[in-house]
Amino acid sequence: MQFIARQTVRHRFALLGAIALLSAAIPTALFVRDAHRDMQRVGRESAGVLPTRAMLKAIRLAQQHRELSALVVGGNAAMESQRAAKQQEVDQAYQAVSAASA
Repeated sequence: MQFIARQTVRHRFALLGAIALLSAAIPTALFVRDAHRDMQRVGRESAGVLPTRAMLKAIRLAQQHRELSALVVGGNAAMESQRAAKQQEVDQAYQAVSAASA
């Protein structure tokens, strides 16, 4: 306490200001670090949206192709042209998945 008592008022206020600045700087630095981590995580998540959408579309088209193939195998020859067209769509969708994930 003798140290503080010997200081001038100006130095006491400077010391209090330094303590207050340090008290505010630590939580602020922690908050900024966490906010930066969150922004990086969101960036990684948004980078994965396009490949995921392409994959879901490919899965949906493959399921539709499987349905048409089952109809053709079951004896409905009229569906062969639709099945072939759907096969082309599935192939294009898988190429889009490969391009989106590269």
